[in-house]
Amino acid sequence: MMKTLNKYFILFNNCIPVKGASRSIICDLQNQKYVFIPNNFYTILKDDLGKKISEIYEMYGASNEAILDEYFSYLIDNNLGFVDDEPELFPELNLDWDFPSAITNAQIDIDAETYNSATNKAVISELSAMNCQCVEFRFYKKANLQLLTEILNQTKDSRINEIRLILPFDEEIETSLKEDLLYKHQRINGITFHSSQTYSKSSTKGVHMFYLKDDLDPSKCGEICPLSFVINVESFTESVNFNNCLNKKVAIDKDGYIKNCGSQSESFGNVNDTSLAKAISDSKFQKLWHLKKDDIEVCKDCEFRYICTDCRMFKKEDSNVYSKPKKCTYDPYSTTWA
Repeated sequence: MMKTLNKYFILFNNCIPVKGASRSIICDLQNQKYVFIPNNFYTILKDDLGKKISEIYEMYGASNEAILDEYFSYLIDNNLGFVDDEPELFPELNLDWDFPSAITNAQIDIDAETYNSATNKAVISELSAMNCQCVEFRFYKKANLQLLTEILNQTKDSRINEIRLILPFDEEIETSLKEDLLYKHQRINGITFHSSQTYSKSSTKGVHMFYLKDDLDPSKCGEICPLSFVINVESFTESVNFNNCLNKKVAIDKDGYIKNCGSQSESFGNVNDTSLAKAISDSKFQKLWHLKKDDIEVCKDCEFRYICTDCRMFKKEDSNVYSKPKKCTYDPYSTTWA
């Protein structure tokens, strides 16, 4: 049995235990998965791994030998940990987060009736200068191929790495994307068609295309479910330190108003008279960046808090900035989804 080994159990440093109110998980950030563990085993993993395995078994007594055998063997069999006699050679993962840009991601809402080509081009240029990595263009009303093509062409010489599209379903646009635009604009890495006839998904040139029957608008933002969990080093470390939805994010609504999120009512100027750099430098704008999950009511007791998204626009209590997301139905105290 493991308790006879005069060695140490070591978690791989990309496997991070996270404690919840009623149970814990281990997030495997390399293999992008998580496993459940009891809270009492979380305590062992956090407090006792500096001890030899034989010492841990002795601490918890003969009555717990079988269950400890099972726990440790499970972690080893699932490549979450290993045994070694030099634990000092395996330091923990540094969970700090930083990124060399003023803004990492942006949402731009497009409406043909209010769209201005020169203004949109200037916004893309400013986002590029700020080293923005990802831009999501959101069309909630009817889109047209000419407008979409123009907007994509405006990104060609930018530093933007990823482009995501939200569009009402249109056969002409779908065909053009599959046969032409995805080849010309290889930074497109995700497309969602709403107002479609079916729920489905397909893939063209490695780009996932999702089809939703529902109409979409900014009020539909903020849904939280296991399918939306993101498990990787970058997202996890950002969640530990910042708000994982709003940190270094800017949104421009269809009328040009600058916001933290397109669903926000408050704005910090308009792109027609205010630079993005000036808007995001406002301390009130950046306040939401620093509301991490450990600050949010209920979320701070949830084992999923570092792998799910956070929404500060739709909250259980509108006037309480620390309130649980309104569209999350998970209860970490009963471990059930409503």
